[in-house]
Amino acid sequence: MATTLQLEQPTTNLYETDFTCFEISGVLKDSPSLRRCIPEMLVDAWARARDEAEEETGIKADTFPEGCPWDVDGKILSGWLPE
Repeated sequence: MATTLQLEQPTTNLYETDFTCFEISGVLKDSPSLRRCIPEMLVDAWARARDEAEEETGIKADTFPEGCPWDVDGKILSGWLPE
């Protein structure tokens, strides 16, 4: 979220984010039944991400979308990431 609205600031946690996505992908591959938990977890994660983006960028959290704008099955689970 932060990089979309604040392009001139470097992303501080890009490596950690990529690594985390890779790890999550592996866990889901090993335990496909966990996929059904993702929509609920995404709601909580998105709320935390908005707060973290505000802290990291100084941009008010309510500037960011209240809910995740990407659908779980079509985008997130298929490995798609926004530019």
